[in-house]
Amino acid sequence: MHVIGAPRVVADSVPLGPACVAVSDGVILGVAAGETYGDVPPDVVLPSGVLVPGLVDLQINGCFGVDFVAADPAGWAEVSARLPETGVTSFVPTFITAPVPDLVAGLRRTAALPPTWAAPGCSACMSRARSSRPTGTARTTRRCCATPPRRRSTR
Repeated sequence: MHVIGAPRVVADSVPLGPACVAVSDGVILGVAAGETYGDVPPDVVLPSGVLVPGLVDLQINGCFGVDFVAADPAGWAEVSARLPETGVTSFVPTFITAPVPDLVAGLRRTAALPPTWAAPGCSACMSRARSSRPTGTARTTRRCCATPPRRRSTR
């Protein structure tokens, strides 16, 4: 078990400060208000800031120069490894409006990925994709949508 101390902690939507968070094998065991977790002093003390639970990005089309529709395994691994820098620990990748063949190819590439996109080093510090889905307006010529007519698919 490791204990992290911080001047301010948000737990169950309640701001605490100071407080400690106990973690074991990447799982939060508990949060305790005060300078220790029970009788256990922190292994790491953050000097400033607010320690909050990881964020879930419910719609992300890509980032760090990676577009999920065209991403290869290295691109997925980069996004998964770097999203925690922004506080995001889980995400739902989405594909922007594109021609149907591009979306199908992107979904096939995504389905072929391993369950985690392990970068060398620490898979525990990687953000996790929860699913993937195409998003955006329907691509059709039979009804009005936000996609300009010249960009609509005829398939």
